[in-house]
Amino acid sequence: MNDDYTLCGWRVRSGLALPELLPWVGEHREPDVVITIGRVSLPATPPIHTLPFSQIWPDGGYLFTLETVGRYWVSAGKTVVIEPVENAHEADLRVFLLGTVFGVLCHQRRLLPLHASAVRMGMGAVVMAGDCGVGKSTLAAGLRQRGYPLVADDTTIIQVSPSHTPVVLPSYPYQKLCLDVLEMMKIPVINEMVNRPGQPKYHIPATVGFETAPLPVLKMYIVYRRVCKMPYSIEKITHGAAMQSLGRMLYRRIAGHQIVPKSELFHNVAALVKTTSMYRLYVNEREPLSSLDRLAAAIEVHAQREVCK
Repeated sequence: MNDDYTLCGWRVRSGLALPELLPWVGEHREPDVVITIGRVSLPATPPIHTLPFSQIWPDGGYLFTLETVGRYWVSAGKTVVIEPVENAHEADLRVFLLGTVFGVLCHQRRLLPLHASAVRMGMGAVVMAGDCGVGKSTLAAGLRQRGYPLVADDTTIIQVSPSHTPVVLPSYPYQKLCLDVLEMMKIPVINEMVNRPGQPKYHIPATVGFETAPLPVLKMYIVYRRVCKMPYSIEKITHGAAMQSLGRMLYRRIAGHQIVPKSELFHNVAALVKTTSMYRLYVNEREPLSSLDRLAAAIEVHAQREVCK
């Protein structure tokens, strides 16, 4: 049985149930992405790149293999074939489909996937980028509690066009948060929310107020954690430094560099940096989690200066 869902504005038709996504309610048209369950059939030609757990073919076709989960064949930014191993859990199939495979789809579609979370402020998006574990999702959760709708969590997809301001495409209506954050925010936890067995993160629905329209990027904060005297500090970042940082924060970066020409990736990052107010956000790693609301309030005030112009 196939169901249609919405993701990044695409109509996604999937033979695997995807309860993490919203149902498609847009116009009647052919699906943009088709996900099927079946046997993976690989090209007759050999791959040109072999990476850990994956292989890439000359046309950008991508094979992702996990012995305990299955194989995923991703091609042309439009089709995904999932070949599960025997007794594979659907939850595990979805985790990697909506993670690595999603990132590869975006590279194939010439979009810019970043390790970042985003919320809507005014008529645009405020993006918080950073390395894994730096607190992007936690900051987005703090801003959500202050009334700002979620646009994307953990992975933010940006569409760069030569004639338009870069826009954030809305992704999943849920957040991945650690247990201490949930306890501090008094969010109840049930076993079904576990991201994967053994991982200390939980899926928290963010359907209420979730932003479903693409939004122009207004401000971007590149988040760092370090020991310092102040609870936080915000400083303007140069274009060169911003490009260097964002190049490192490209989601599924190694695969992206094999699928997308380097000149095109450089152009997309440069266009984003040129049109967006970019800042470093240093957060004191010794600051207690209970100060999250104060930090969220500071980001709100700083970001609103741009939103209200």
